[in-house]
Amino acid sequence: MVSPWTCIRCILTVTMFACFLALVTDNMALPRSMQGIVIAHSEEQAAKMCKIEDRGCLKAGTWVQRSGPKEEEIFPFHEGCSKKFFHICAQSKAAWKSLGLNVSATGAQDFRMRRLLSWLWVPANVGCNLSSRSSLLEALSGRRVLLIGDSIAKEHYVSLRCLVGDAAVKDEREHFKPEQSVVSLHGGGFIQFYRLNTFVQESTDVVTPDWPSQLVHEADVVILNTGAHKHARLSDGQNRTAVAEMARTVAKTLQSQNQRGVFIFRSHFLPHASCEEVTAPISSLGRVPRPTQFNWHTFADQDEEWRNAFERSGPRFLFYNITLATSLRADAHTVLLKTPSKRDCLHFCLPGVVDLWSLYTIVEVLQKLRSCQSVEAVSLESKNSLQTVVISHCDKPLAWIFKYVTRNVSNVTVVSKCNRPVEGAPPQARIVRSRNVGRCDHTYAQWLAQLQNHIPPDRQASDLVLFIKDNDMSARSIEHEVGDHAVPFDELLAGATGASRFACGRRMGVFRKGGPRASIFHVKALMGTFQMDAYNRTLSKLASSEGEPFKSKYRNLMAWMKDLGIAELFRNQTILPACYGGNFMTSYSQMVLPVSNIWQRIETSLSRSDSIEEGHFAERSWAALLSRRLTLQDEVKTFTSLRRIQFRPPLCGMIMVNPKL
Repeated sequence: MVSPWTCIRCILTVTMFACFLALVTDNMALPRSMQGIVIAHSEEQAAKMCKIEDRGCLKAGTWVQRSGPKEEEIFPFHEGCSKKFFHICAQSKAAWKSLGLNVSATGAQDFRMRRLLSWLWVPANVGCNLSSRSSLLEALSGRRVLLIGDSIAKEHYVSLRCLVGDAAVKDEREHFKPEQSVVSLHGGGFIQFYRLNTFVQESTDVVTPDWPSQLVHEADVVILNTGAHKHARLSDGQNRTAVAEMARTVAKTLQSQNQRGVFIFRSHFLPHASCEEVTAPISSLGRVPRPTQFNWHTFADQDEEWRNAFERSGPRFLFYNITLATSLRADAHTVLLKTPSKRDCLHFCLPGVVDLWSLYTIVEVLQKLRSCQSVEAVSLESKNSLQTVVISHCDKPLAWIFKYVTRNVSNVTVVSKCNRPVEGAPPQARIVRSRNVGRCDHTYAQWLAQLQNHIPPDRQASDLVLFIKDNDMSARSIEHEVGDHAVPFDELLAGATGASRFACGRRMGVFRKGGPRASIFHVKALMGTFQMDAYNRTLSKLASSEGEPFKSKYRNLMAWMKDLGIAELFRNQTILPACYGGNFMTSYSQMVLPVSNIWQRIETSLSRSDSIEEGHFAERSWAALLSRRLTLQDEVKTFTSLRRIQFRPPLCGMIMVNPKL
């Protein structure tokens, strides 16, 4: 049981949080995944919107010197960053002294920075425009940008973090084993860096990208490059076959871990020799000295293989060419390190050319991604691609299901668990007899586990699957002021092809006139406290038909989620969706999880007996597992629309909203 004091603390916490969120947003609408908004576009328009392209803003152009900028214009984007990161070359005297450099070095470096920033990049494409800070923040709102790579990728991350400005940063954290950094923005966006020096394991010839799959799964944009850090198998870097294999494997891994994001490989630039002697941009690549250490002289060949692999991987893969604009800036390297005699002719001063990597592409990519995702929903809905129905059968006739489903279905699987005749199934249905354990939730977990975390070769990621019980529950009405009714099939289909890729088959509405309406969303901390000592439809029966007790070994839902590894998938979420009633629709794309054996773990957990507490835990987990994760912006919108929160079981944590929304 939850103590009264715990409930009071939860009420106060949630109330204060909701009030705070109301101050940072004036949009009182529910998340798009609740609204089911669609915008009509033709398939040709959809394909065009979904194609991410490099407009060549840094691929062709020239550096032009302008009159020396005023000192206050040197840091248009980087105020507040100079004390945090080393590669920002123009720092305060105190910051330079902390690095072991004397005042004269400070003055020389600041003079050098003023000279570096007197050069302006003019793209050959007149349609290229630098993003403003406001447009950058707007594009990042509710989005997660992940940078994977070496110290150059870290410098790209530092640049992007500085470009958004201190005022926009809500929180920033850094870890060192493994090295990763994350910045959360007030508008709901995230910028994240994960250090990875090589895409292959040093001790083997196997190409296995070693990043956490969950990071890629959650990202909207992934930008990667590991620079000169290559496996010994590449020898002197000229083994182009090995590079091509690595590029294809990386692209395939990204695609399998994230079916909705954009993947950008940033091209290499040409490092320079004796950069401390260069005082202005080089006029052409032909005049760039070609150092041979660290395989730097092979970068052009490696870029060609990465370009080929990404161009063949689909419209959301982009080879981003930054080579020319960056390579011409031999004068812009950091040069001075803690030991003044040591040269750094690889990293660049910030602010500087690295900023252009973001200012010419991030906004456009994120805007196109939003357009792509908005028309994908319409494209999917227009195809009505319901391919599979999975039915959990005990003893009820099935004819009602095929009156309810108003589309032709190519694949019907009936899992019959009570050793009763199957009545009303279509002729093409596959009947599978199964042990009577775990009720409908075990049926769904067993079917999902058989996919082995892969989309079948004869199915598309966008194809839909309906999971449904044989009981139409036409007379069902559950407690706590919330009525429970079936969702019309066309509405269910529209929801599953919408932004969340998930739709619940039962709707909880307004039981009392004028009262708040139930939503699918729940406060995770409160939902996790759910537990049952007995099922309210069999209160006199505290054990299952196999003699097993109904009560599980777990204290509550969250304990079960942690034990099965489910909680880790939602560690950054405050709100989770939950679908009651055992009927829902989703797409194959949502069935591929970052952790490959989650479905098997759920199946095993539900195999204890037929009527068990674990089944109610699973019922509350399907929506969270099979729908797209809410962004922080979505969570803000949900909190600002709440009227009250349910604290009593069985609806612990349910957010009740304005009935007009």
